[in-house]
Amino acid sequence: MTRKKREESVDVECDSVLEASLEREIAAIVERNSKESDALIITSNKRTATLLGSDADRNARRPDISRLEDAVTVHDDGKIVPLFQAGARIVIERYSLTIPGKPWLDTQTYEVQSVDPVSGVLQLWNADLRQAAMSNFILGTQNGFIFKLASLRGNSVGKRQRGRPRKNTEKVATIVKAEPQADGEKKRRGRPKGIKNRSKEVIAAERKAKAVERAEKRKLRKSR
Repeated sequence: MTRKKREESVDVECDSVLEASLEREIAAIVERNSKESDALIITSNKRTATLLGSDADRNARRPDISRLEDAVTVHDDGKIVPLFQAGARIVIERYSLTIPGKPWLDTQTYEVQSVDPVSGVLQLWNADLRQAAMSNFILGTQNGFIFKLASLRGNSVGKRQRGRPRKNTEKVATIVKAEPQADGEKKRRGRPKGIKNRSKEVIAAERKAKAVERAEKRKLRKSR
């Protein structure tokens, strides 16, 4: 009898130990799962921040084509009409229609091969990428695409020249044309004569005027 009681007591102690260990394991699993869920939330926030940063970088690379003339016009009745024909060069600024927010995709210059004014379908050629393309000026305009006429001179898409534009370019050109180069005379380097240099008479008159002004100022000082 005594032996059986001891065995029963031992069995009870083992069950209590197992329950305690199971509780610890369950607590560890719950804690581990909570940490993993927090990590997933942080990862999602980082991914969102990365996406926002990429959109900002993409918009920073978008060229400014606002200076170009519009290639399509919208009438009061909502009809969209092209202002170009086959053979013209146009610039299309495209936006994504599947990504939320409709971010900017690209801005390309195309040569128009054919125009269908009814359906709006355009057959295009991209000389920079050396490939054919298609577009639709009606559906594109309705979805936020921008159609512009390409510039006749220089690049329509790209960075502008740095620095301030020149001033009085017409005046300089007229001065240079007024003094043509003599026959047989070698072309000299540097600034053409008469653009910034003053004549000797003008310089002498300015010096005399300054001398008179200084003399008057001295008289006023002495009188005080």
